[in-house]
Amino acid sequence: MEVVRKLSQSSKNPAFLNLLDIQISPSALIYKGISVVKCVQNPNEFVLVFPGAYRTEICCGFNFSEASCFAPLEWLPYGQNIIEHYAEYGIKPLLSQDKLMIEAATQAAKAPWEALTRKDNSFTTEMLKNVTGKNDILTKLLKSRVRIESIWRKHVTSCLDSNAFDDGSTPIKRECGICFYDHSGVSCSCSPNRYACLRHSYKICSCPCNSKSFLFRYTMTELELLVQAVEGKLSAAYNWVKKRPHQEMDLSGSSPRESSRESRPQMRM
Repeated sequence: MEVVRKLSQSSKNPAFLNLLDIQISPSALIYKGISVVKCVQNPNEFVLVFPGAYRTEICCGFNFSEASCFAPLEWLPYGQNIIEHYAEYGIKPLLSQDKLMIEAATQAAKAPWEALTRKDNSFTTEMLKNVTGKNDILTKLLKSRVRIESIWRKHVTSCLDSNAFDDGSTPIKRECGICFYDHSGVSCSCSPNRYACLRHSYKICSCPCNSKSFLFRYTMTELELLVQAVEGKLSAAYNWVKKRPHQEMDLSGSSPRESSRESRPQMRM
């Protein structure tokens, strides 16, 4: 990163690596110890770009091409690293890493329950079961993210009024004006349509604390419940999904704690 910054004439631009007009000689990168690989793409072929790699393209002749962004669950830690880097430079990411992670965690938390209640042993269910558990990829990443969020909330929000996000009440997208983080943030009465994440809350304005409010999508209790669900606690998965009507889950019968009682009529959420 620092090598490319020094070699690039646009290095003063925070988003210089996202600019389409940056061209750096491969020989200059090799001289600095950066690995460079040439790939020739022929018709009807796909090229996969792995995490941490940057690419440049040269088109030979008339062609049509299409790019698509996707990632397996194993790549989520790479995504978190780049989100942290983007936040330093105020670069807007292509998608919300936290929304993606929480959606993946929700689906993963449901997987053991689906396997038990619906006898669902599909490839997706088995894949999600393989990335959860106390020491697996998704659990470690979620724990780390929840721990960081807890630290920020403890140090920043102690003197602020707290309110849950109500995205339906305003057409303004609630996201940090610096790094575009949209999971929790601070707003001030002096500019109600501006938001800053907890990391950049000191940059939103110079007003005193009593003029500001802390906004959040999930309480720390809810996030810790999701961690327990991803670790494999079925009662936590039951309670997490039960609070989210938009999630589908077979909640027929009782919660895991009530497995010995007579089952209730079937419900779907």
